[in-house]
Parts: sequence; C-alpha cells; structure tokens
Amino acid sequence: MVESLLGLAPGRVAAVAGSALAGVDSTEEAKLLLSPFFQRKGGIEALRPVLSEIDWVPEQAGFLVSAMSQSGLNDEILLGILQDAMGVTSGDRAYSVDFVSDLVAEVRAGGNVAAGKEIYSRAQLTCAACHQLDGVGGVIGPSLDAVGAGLSPDLLIESVLWPNRQLKEGYFAITVSTKSGEQFSGYRDKEVNGMFHLRDTATGAVREIPRVEISKIQDIGSLMPKGLTNGLSREELRDLIAYLATLKG
Repeated sequence: MVESLLGLAPGRVAAVAGSALAGVDSTEEAKLLLSPFFQRKGGIEALRPVLSEIDWVPEQAGFLVSAMSQSGLNDEILLGILQDAMGVTSGDRAYSVDFVSDLVAEVRAGGNVAAGKEIYSRAQLTCAACHQLDGVGGVIGPSLDAVGAGLSPDLLIESVLWPNRQLKEGYFAITVSTKSGEQFSGYRDKEVNGMFHLRDTATGAVREIPRVEISKIQDIGSLMPKGLTNGLSREELRDLIAYLATLKG
C-alpha cells in the first residue's frame, strides 16, 4: 500500500512517514517504516529532505541507523543525516597506510581483547546484526568465526574501516530496478530461464525477477555503512581489532 502511494505522491507520503520516524522507539519499528522507501524508485530521494529537517533525539536517529544496517538498506546521504544527528562524524575517513601500520603496532602492543568483545556487541555498531559468530547473528555480511585466521591485522583494519577494499566474493551488493518502479537490493544469485535470482541481504531468501521487467542493475559494493566506527575512540578501535584478530575458528 505504502509503495503504491509513493509512486503517486512521494512527497506527501514522506512527510507523514517522517513524523512517524521521528517518534520510533525501536529498530524493528524503524525497519517497517523505512523499507518501503527503499523499494520504490524516488522513495529515498523524497525522504531525505524530510528527515534532514527533523530535530532528532540521538537515540531515535540511532534506531534508524540500526534498521538500515540490519536490513541491508544503503543510502550514504540518509546515513550521513542520521549520523550527524547522533553526533557521529559521517562518511569514510581517508585511507592511510601510516594510519593502518600505526594501529597494527598498537594492537600488537596492547590491544584489550575483553574490551574489544564488549565493543563488538554494542547494538549501535550492529556487528552481530550483520555477521554470524558461533551460529548467532545476521547473514548480511560474511561469518566472522575464523576472520582472524583469514586476515592479518592490517587487512582486518581495512575490512572494518574501508570494507570495499577487502570485500569477500559473494558479498558485492546490487540494486535491481524494475520498469514498474520497484527497487530491490541484495546479492546476485544466478540467472536462469529468463529469471534473475536476487538473494535478500537480511534473510537470505531468493527473489525471482523476470529479466524482461528489469530496467537497471546497479553495483553497490559493501553494505557495511560508511563511518560505522567513527564514534569509537582510538583505543576502542584498537581493542575491537584485537578481539577480531583472536577469532580463528
């Protein structure tokens, strides 16, 4: 119903949804309200200016950020609006070889693994919502059970801070737009007998879309939100990497 109305009057629907989103009290509620805007062409574009005008309570903006991350919903501009409301610097930090090498040295010299495990579990980082560990967690990103065995500390740092540099095969996300104005994000599964198979980022369920109905396929890359760790101190980032380095299956 909401998707249909978005096709007719996106601005009016966005205004109503914006008022509701400003009052959400859970990530699940935010998911229900946000998802239709990502599934209809022009939906997010209509929602951005509405959300930019809201005087956000940081916790409620955090519910929307968590909802986007847990559902694999990706929009840098919208994420930036919400991160700014949370008092977190938005966007990627500039890649630096020296930054990586210095942080590796700090991890090896004194990373606190126990503190890093607590940081990993923080709801606002959504690590556990997107990655599985010991059979618990989401399926948006790859399992982390043996990430410390597969990646050296420098590559772990790159994977956390600049995920597109170390993106694992099978986790290159795409957005499929249809001629009727629908949009679906996920992972390319296969294409058979004229049907495009798209694996849902959050559930792993496969959606079949007739190839003749597809108007555009756009590469997204990693669905890990940019700047997700920008709210961490240097010591917290060090400890998080130290913890991930211990995960060797």
